[in-house]
Amino acid sequence: MNLFWAPGLVAHFDAATDPGEAIRMVGRLLVAAGAVTPEHVEAMVVREAEHPTGLPAAVPFALAHTDAPGALRAAAALGVFDQPVPFHRMDDPGQVLPVRLVAVLSLPERDRQAETLGGLIRTLADGSLAARLLELSPVRARRLLATRAA
Repeated sequence: MNLFWAPGLVAHFDAATDPGEAIRMVGRLLVAAGAVTPEHVEAMVVREAEHPTGLPAAVPFALAHTDAPGALRAAAALGVFDQPVPFHRMDDPGQVLPVRLVAVLSLPERDRQAETLGGLIRTLADGSLAARLLELSPVRARRLLATRAA
């Protein structure tokens, strides 16, 4: 069963103090869905500190992921934050982006990772779609994502 943007995998959050907290908050959605282990989420937090995933776009976003063990099922979760979370840029780690959309990815099949990441980046970089995600309820945001991404 494909868990991409399944019910319960899109949620609104008020704030997070840093990328690690944001990834843990969104990652708990994947743990609850049986898509990853808690250890996999922690590996994403460690990876984020070493290899930032903040991406500049009309609406900056982050796409946390890791190759570490613990990805049980293919899934993506999205956290929409009311207050921006300071993520370092993927292409320039010295710069910080105010991120309100945090996607967390679980891909047990490593050979699909590059293709899936590319598709998610194209989807979330769409400024009009990203702006709508900030305004929609989690249910409507999930439905919108399900029609546009993996």
